[in-house]
Amino acid sequence: MRTTFTLFIGLIAFGYIAAQPAGYKTVKDKDAVLKRIAATAQKTTTISSSFKQEKYLDILDDKIISNGRFLFSQPRSLRWEYTDPFSYIIIIHNNKIVFKDENKTNTFDANSNEIFKHLNDLIINLVQGTLISDDKFGYKLFEGEKEYLITLKPKDENIKKLIPEIEMHFSKSDFQLRTLKMIEVTGDYTKIKFLDRKINTKLASNAFNI
Repeated sequence: MRTTFTLFIGLIAFGYIAAQPAGYKTVKDKDAVLKRIAATAQKTTTISSSFKQEKYLDILDDKIISNGRFLFSQPRSLRWEYTDPFSYIIIIHNNKIVFKDENKTNTFDANSNEIFKHLNDLIINLVQGTLISDDKFGYKLFEGEKEYLITLKPKDENIKKLIPEIEMHFSKSDFQLRTLKMIEVTGDYTKIKFLDRKINTKLASNAFNI
């Protein structure tokens, strides 16, 4: 349980840049951009995507690379499946959180304790890009050549313990979330890029089953 829970927190903790990042500038019409992002999230009923994750640890010379598939369906169903170089599945569905590590499966009520409730809400809002409307976070918005960057810091002390800081990259072309990044207190980070995204397509009826 401890190992699984720690891994889950590591998978969904993402990072923050306090100063204006290189290659970005402050957005003039911030409200207009945020409205477009929110409107896009509202119209997104399903997401099907592959992803590539890069994990940097200061104690290692090379990044740890992993790949997998990601599925999402409104209102709150999600499947995060790592396929290479290891097999690991996280499913959120019907207020349950399921972890599957090879042949071992653990299922928890998402509302069974405060930590699981925070995690459940957080990961769904991350995927939908709706954290900017959550008053538990402070944010900054920047504009690059091809994307918008939103950086968030949690105000809630309980959330800070789980995820200290968040960085979200949205494409300028469609206002869809493309990259999430974690920068931990130690300087280590995790970056997840969503690839080959398909929006509002029909998902299999068993997509959120183990």
